[in-house]
Amino acid sequence: PTSSCHLFWTTSRCLSHILYNNQKVEIQSDLKKKLITRLQPDTYYSFVLMSYGNGAGDLQQQVSVRTAPNLLSVKPTRYQPSVDEAWVTIVMPEVPVEAHVRSVLFLWKTC
Repeated sequence: PTSSCHLFWTTSRCLSHILYNNQKVEIQSDLKKKLITRLQPDTYYSFVLMSYGNGAGDLQQQVSVRTAPNLLSVKPTRYQPSVDEAWVTIVMPEVPVEAHVRSVLFLWKTC
């Protein structure tokens, strides 16, 4: 299992890349966000957001995060097909009692 981090910024300067774990991720100059994927769960990361150039006035901002622990052993599943199409029952896997968890479940109906 992997985790991810969604970075957002509001500076008027164009960022060129993000450095973390000896990796360099290029950023399109018109973007104000970047999703960093394939991170390890329950791990600390330090991201350095950098603007174009190497001058003294260039932006260099560091952000530290910790990814969420991997709490689910399996994905949520649909309990059974419902006779009433307005309802669906989802079975959530058990989570350790000591875990501090917030759940967000997005559902949509496809035709």
